[in-house]
Amino acid sequence: MDSDEHIDPLDTIRLVMGIFIGLILTWGIVSLAFPHEIKKTAEEMNPIMFLFNTFTFQVIILTVVGVFFKLNNLSLVKVFGFKNSSVGLVLLCGLLGYIVFLPLGLQLQKIVIILIKTFIGDAIPVESQMVVKILQREIPTGYKILIGISTVILAPISEEILFRGLLYNAVKNAGYPLVALYGVSLFFGVIHNNAIAMLPLAFFGVILTVVYEITGNLLAPIITHSLFNLTNYCILMLNLNWEMILNK
Repeated sequence: MDSDEHIDPLDTIRLVMGIFIGLILTWGIVSLAFPHEIKKTAEEMNPIMFLFNTFTFQVIILTVVGVFFKLNNLSLVKVFGFKNSSVGLVLLCGLLGYIVFLPLGLQLQKIVIILIKTFIGDAIPVESQMVVKILQREIPTGYKILIGISTVILAPISEEILFRGLLYNAVKNAGYPLVALYGVSLFFGVIHNNAIAMLPLAFFGVILTVVYEITGNLLAPIITHSLFNLTNYCILMLNLNWEMILNK
C-alpha cells in the first residue's frame, strides 16, 4: 500500500504526542473541575460527562490532524489514499473485513472469557466496555442518538486516522512492517481499556490493517470499523447483548 505523500515518522511522533498532550490537558482540567464525577462508575456517570470524554477524544484527533496537515501543506486525500482503488473495491473490502471479523472476533472473545474465568477467576472482572454499560441504562433518547453518532461515525474516522493512517504508516515507513502490523494492532486493543475486548480488538486491528493494505485507501477500514460499531450499537438498542449470542 503506497500513497503519493508520506508523513515523516518523526513528524508522526510529534503529531501523535500533540494529540495525547491535548487529551491529557483536557481530561486533567475536567478532573480538577469535576473530581466526583470522574470517580463514578459507568452505572453512575452522567451521560453528559461520558459524551464529553468521548467527543473530546475524537474531536482533538481530527482537529490536531487537520491543523497539522494544513500547516505542512499535506493532502488528506493523498496521504490516506482516499482516491486509491475503485469505489467498488473499497466498499467490497470494507464489507468483507466486517464479515470475516465478526464471527472470528466473537469466538475469540468467548475464548478470552473462558480463559479469564478458568485461570484468573475474579481477579480480572469480566465486564463490558463503558459505552455498553451507558447504553444499557435508561437514558434520554437524545443522548443515545449522540452516542450513536460518536460510535458509528466519529470513532471509526478518528481511530482509523490515528492507528492505521498515522501510527501504522509511521512504524512501517520506519522499516518495521511486522511491528507496525501487530504492535499497532495490539495498542489499538489495549487503549480500549477492557480485558475481555483487548485481544479481539487487537485481532480486529490486524483485519483493519489488511483491508487498508489491500485497497491503499483508509476509507476501507473506516467502513469495516463503522459496520462493526453499528452492529454493536443496534444490538444494544434492541436490548440484546453479545453474552446472549456467545452463549448460544
